[in-house]
Amino acid sequence: MKEARRTLGSGFTWICDAIDNPIKHALGNAPNSEFVVDGKGRLVRKRAWSDAAALRADLEELVGKVENPTDPADLELAQKAPPKAAASGVVERIELPGDMRPLVIEPLIEKGPDATPFYAKLRAAADSALLSKGKGQLHIRFMLDPLYHVHWNNLVEPIHVRFVESSAAKSGLDGRVKPGEWTGPKVKEPSDIDPREFLATVELGNSREPLKLVVKYFACNDEEGWCRPVTQTYMVQFKSDRDGGRTRSRRGGQRPGGGRGDLAGRPGFGRRPDFGGRPRGFGGRPGGFGGRPGGFGGRPGGFRGRPGGLGGRPSESPPGPATAAFGRVASIDAKRGQLTIEKRGGGTQSVRIDDKTRIERNRQAARLLDLQPGDRIVVKHAPAESGPVTATSILARSR
Repeated sequence: MKEARRTLGSGFTWICDAIDNPIKHALGNAPNSEFVVDGKGRLVRKRAWSDAAALRADLEELVGKVENPTDPADLELAQKAPPKAAASGVVERIELPGDMRPLVIEPLIEKGPDATPFYAKLRAAADSALLSKGKGQLHIRFMLDPLYHVHWNNLVEPIHVRFVESSAAKSGLDGRVKPGEWTGPKVKEPSDIDPREFLATVELGNSREPLKLVVKYFACNDEEGWCRPVTQTYMVQFKSDRDGGRTRSRRGGQRPGGGRGDLAGRPGFGRRPDFGGRPRGFGGRPGGFGGRPGGFGGRPGGFRGRPGGLGGRPSESPPGPATAAFGRVASIDAKRGQLTIEKRGGGTQSVRIDDKTRIERNRQAARLLDLQPGDRIVVKHAPAESGPVTATSILARSR
């Protein structure tokens, strides 16, 4: 947390959740939710996904407008880039077969003041076939923890991973995993900080015992002038980690959560379960994301992992027609009261505007004529299976 404050240059008070995420779980377990609490401790707005423009509208409704709204650039934060320990972007990423779910892992921690830190952190993810049928693919990825300012030493033997028998009565490789051991790539650069990853095929048979993974690597810190060998052990359990997010396919060059981002500068929405399947509204307004029927406060169709919710589990029923569109303004036909959107995922969509449509541009009330081609835009509309839709609200921001 101190490192985040240092690099971001922030001056506000931070609240840090415990390492087992009790606050995150109590507040619904979404990865980027947003809450507004008043001075009496009452929850007055809640949103499944943080939205800067909608939050501004909420605060104006709750507190009142200000004459000169503050923009991020006005804060003049003394940001400091985190130190870069070595080169990056020199190791090619592997192609993942599809969406994979992160697994619960348990690092076997040494005791005592001289215990070696986990300089490299393991992330293990399984495809749906492995979790449901016991036979599928496992993605193993080691990432260097930037807080330690270490890098891989490519002048010695690369990282080496072995899946060994978890029972003390047995020795040797775990026959359920192919390959049972893996050696990282040879890299031309003498040092780098890129992830080390590979895919394995796992066939559990009748056993659901965790996998025992032993990793060996060299970690180096140039600032402190040391380079040391590390051997560490993890247990990988075959159950989803509800705090691990998702790992999506990288086919076509996409990174997880790809896309150009929304009005608040966040990465693309991707396919969050059941987003957009509720009628109307922003913030805590009826039918919106505010915890009322159809909202996300733990009620049916809501936020706490119930069917169709945003708790990281897929909806058990097919999603309904979309109620939102994201992208950029392609063209405007004021005479016909219509605009065309260049959709984020490709293609275009026509949207009708009527006298009930609420329009905001750059956080100010606006008209259709105020919108400009190229503006980033979010359109909320009533459910429609096909054809032009009529917007209930539009949030736009200039380039």
